[in-house]
Amino acid sequence: MITRVRVRVYSRVEGRRIESVEKVPKVEVPPRYRGPTGGLGLIEVDAGTVRLCIEAIEAQHPGFRELILDSEHKLRRFVRIFVNGEALGRDAVDTPVTDSDLIQILASAAGG
Repeated sequence: MITRVRVRVYSRVEGRRIESVEKVPKVEVPPRYRGPTGGLGLIEVDAGTVRLCIEAIEAQHPGFRELILDSEHKLRRFVRIFVNGEALGRDAVDTPVTDSDLIQILASAAGG
């Protein structure tokens, strides 16, 4: 259950980067998964785990979760998640995050 959902974004105004004042975890979304987010690449969410970060983005940008998690709510096969540069295992989406963490979602490419 998500009790608070607050999504903040970074944007550029007149060439300057504008950042929110509050410290909350940041989720870096790769270009391949930015369709539901309207092109946003860095989203701040008020959540306590990686899974809740994904759910918070889903609440504001429907369709995002299905790109990251499968029907069993596990990471999709070609999705990797890093927290502060450390790779998470496929079953570690309930890893706690703090207000200064950077969650990076990477989309692996398959084929030959």
